[in-house]
Amino acid sequence: MKTVLSSKGQVVIPREFREEFKWKKGTKLNVQKTSSGIFIFSVPKSPLEELGGMLENMAVSEKNIKKFRKKDLLLERSVYHR
Repeated sequence: MKTVLSSKGQVVIPREFREEFKWKKGTKLNVQKTSSGIFIFSVPKSPLEELGGMLENMAVSEKNIKKFRKKDLLLERSVYHR
C-alpha cells in the first residue's frame, strides 16, 4: 500500500491499518530506523493508563463519598446500639 509524505513530514497511515491496530487520534507511536526503512509500532500503555479508563466509570465524588460514609455510620449505629 502506498502513501505520500507531506510538506510537513507527515505520513497518512491507511484507514485499514489504523482500524486493524485500533490506532485513533492521539495514539502514541514509536518509529524505528531499520536497514530497509522504518518500522512503526504503538507505544504500550502503562498499567496506570489502563486503569484510567476503569476509574472514569466509577462516580467517585465528594458527594458520593459522604453519602457512602453516612450509610456506614447508620449501619454502625444500628449494629452497636441494639
